[in-house]
Amino acid sequence: MSKKVVPVFALALVGAGLSLIWLRMREAREFSRRCEVQTDAGTNYLTQLVETTVGRADNGCVLIVYARLLNPNPFELELQRDAFVLDTDDHHHWLPSTSGTQTKLIKLAPGGVSEHEAFSFSVPEDSFRGEINLQIGKDYRVMVKNNRPYELRLRNGQFYTFRRREW
Repeated sequence: MSKKVVPVFALALVGAGLSLIWLRMREAREFSRRCEVQTDAGTNYLTQLVETTVGRADNGCVLIVYARLLNPNPFELELQRDAFVLDTDDHHHWLPSTSGTQTKLIKLAPGGVSEHEAFSFSVPEDSFRGEINLQIGKDYRVMVKNNRPYELRLRNGQFYTFRRREW
């Protein structure tokens, strides 16, 4: 009897593992879905989330959203970095940092791509308790984090990177 139970248990374990892998892959695909954005002037560009990094620095919590930006147009595209606003479900808003290597203007050549454009935000730790969205155009938002609270307490200098909305 025990010889029959072991293979059944092993198959159930493999099935559960494959289901978990499939779920994680689905979450990652949903997170990195391409979004076509149209500016007020009618110019199109594509935005795709790559990953999100959360951590604590000397001056508080940091949230960095990395995105892939694609200009399908036959002309140069200039995007204002501060048009990419981070917001939470309780209506708090943060503009991205434009210090260091992050300039106020993002320039994309005709047909050009920025594979790993960083949008860095200084946020209070309690902003991780609910849903977080990134405004990627005037009327366009993408979910960066779902509404499940982030439970991990971060120490200074500690950073974690996610490629899905659940973290």
